[in-house]
Amino acid sequence: MKIDLSHFLDTFLQECAEHLETIESGLLRLKTSPADSELLNNIFRAAHSMKGGAGAFGLAHVVKLTHALENLLDQMRNGEATATPESVSIMLQATDFLKILTASRNADCPAGMEETIASLEAIAAAANPGQTPTGPSTQAVKSADTAPDIKPEKEYRVIFQPAADLFTTGCNPLLLLRNLGDVATVVSTRQTGTLPALAELDTASCHLAWELIVRTENSVADLKEVFEFVEDQARVEITPIVAAPVASNEPTRPPDVERRQDGAPADRRESSIRVATEKIDKVIDLVGEMVIAQAMTSELVDHFTPESHDRLKECVSTLERCIRELHERTLSVRMLPVGTIFARFDRLVHDLAQKTGKKISLTISGQDTEVDRGVLEMLSDPLTHLIRNSADHGIETPAERAAAGKPETGSIFLSASHLAGNILVEIDDDGGGLNLARIREKAISKGLISATDDLSDDKIRSLIFEPGFSTRNEVSDISGRGVGMDVVKRNVASLNGTINVSSELGQGTSVKILLPLTLAIMDGLIVRVVDHRFVLPLTSIIETIAVREEQVLNVAGKGEAVRVRDQAIPFLRLHQMFRLAKATHGGEPMPEDDEERPQLAVVVERGSLRAALLVDELLGQQQLVVKNLEKNFRRIEGTLGATILGDGSAALILDVAALINSLSRTDMTSKELRPISLVA
Repeated sequence: MKIDLSHFLDTFLQECAEHLETIESGLLRLKTSPADSELLNNIFRAAHSMKGGAGAFGLAHVVKLTHALENLLDQMRNGEATATPESVSIMLQATDFLKILTASRNADCPAGMEETIASLEAIAAAANPGQTPTGPSTQAVKSADTAPDIKPEKEYRVIFQPAADLFTTGCNPLLLLRNLGDVATVVSTRQTGTLPALAELDTASCHLAWELIVRTENSVADLKEVFEFVEDQARVEITPIVAAPVASNEPTRPPDVERRQDGAPADRRESSIRVATEKIDKVIDLVGEMVIAQAMTSELVDHFTPESHDRLKECVSTLERCIRELHERTLSVRMLPVGTIFARFDRLVHDLAQKTGKKISLTISGQDTEVDRGVLEMLSDPLTHLIRNSADHGIETPAERAAAGKPETGSIFLSASHLAGNILVEIDDDGGGLNLARIREKAISKGLISATDDLSDDKIRSLIFEPGFSTRNEVSDISGRGVGMDVVKRNVASLNGTINVSSELGQGTSVKILLPLTLAIMDGLIVRVVDHRFVLPLTSIIETIAVREEQVLNVAGKGEAVRVRDQAIPFLRLHQMFRLAKATHGGEPMPEDDEERPQLAVVVERGSLRAALLVDELLGQQQLVVKNLEKNFRRIEGTLGATILGDGSAALILDVAALINSLSRTDMTSKELRPISLVA
């Protein structure tokens, strides 16, 4: 029977990303721990796994590169070579090429890969001058008019008898046989083992075994290496038969394994996540409870009597509990540790340090903090910009740090933690900090502010988020064009998050990003404005207050404000913002019979800014499912999306950050704010 392994290629390519992450993070740690045997073993195992899988799928370029990488790592494991900054850099280059090769099904050999392979082989040869390089990376390419070399080879009998429970470990014996075909020519194959009767056949068990005759110039140790991951789950015997010269060492494949056909479809990998078995088990248990509760409810409805009313309420209550818990459990499946993206920043800092000639260390904590996958994916770019800024703008050169009495190596700290239903990500560095005088001077030259503006330190620091703003006089390939920080702020705002910067000149900078744990559900306060219902995210609400008309102040050129405990808070009438007709004359003197009646306002906060939003009624708190408006309708300014309420009607979820920003940007009264239409 022939098996088309191309069906499993997508899974293998996804696994390669995990192996490459292990290799890259291990190599970066190897710089400071070159003699760590366990670390070397981990890197070697990841490279070896990639090589074996790549051979099974006929990915020759991956096999060639991982073979060269594997040889050097093996020498380091055996103490024949030592990891140096130069060798680590070459191995990191190899990792970059492997990323390119495993990015899609039909990746071509990237330019420069052969030079990297040659560098790996040169380092290995220098460490062990007596060893002759072998393997797919050093096979001679013979022209058509050149006679093939005669090389002495030996024949071996290979007995491979897997244990019955081999499949439970995730191993595929066919892949191992394909890997054997990469290091030896298969002369013959005999399938052994006994299949039970069909009625007794257990498809979860391995019943077959193989006896092969192979010919190779490699050693017994090389052949055993193919089976090293199944030593405890299989009987493997390799014995020499006879030595015989052969005219060609072109390996052939085991006859029962079929190569992937040319013209395979382009990269079709779908993004996926690994989920802990316990999470799936709990979801399945809940589904079972729901099935039982639904059956009981249907039975009571079909045979309803007044006496069964209480029992029916109990069943409905059980269903509600199960649905609520199932909702939470299902969302937890999407939760991933932030370490999945934090790990890549070690390499980023390493490369930036080399480019800038600085010494920089990155310390990461809170990698196990979980956040929704959607949030995590959108967090990657902002964090990359912030790490680059810390390395390029923040951390000084070794000479500058020494002159300032600091250690030559600058430090960047990246951490994550849960905070009141949100995730807090902090990026701190001990660099030069923000020069407020220089920021102000640059902002004036760009026309962002005038020379007479009296700005607080916080306001000056916030100028770095303006589009096109940069204090750099020269442009490099890292920064200086004034793009980056405005993108960071925009991305964080799109996640309904906040970003705050604090800094002390000469001491360093701290950036704090606060984001919701998930974008799929949220706790919200439902409010009524005229005859429309809106939702305010509960995490943005400070308090609700009763506002009388005499508390509302008209600040010349700045809009309206409401006086709350001797503090003036910007005031926004939502019915005007959304063009909703209102019987009470918002902004105008109220009728005599209503002027004593207080109005409701919800005080919201985003970062250090607050605002009071005028509403007509508070309808209650509820957990809501967030729906994207742009996919089905269009974007409405001032909203995050929409949700479906319990009665089946839709309600807009207000974007508190956008509403507050609209107040801070305007010099007009709220009556003159550009209104938002709810009509398409």
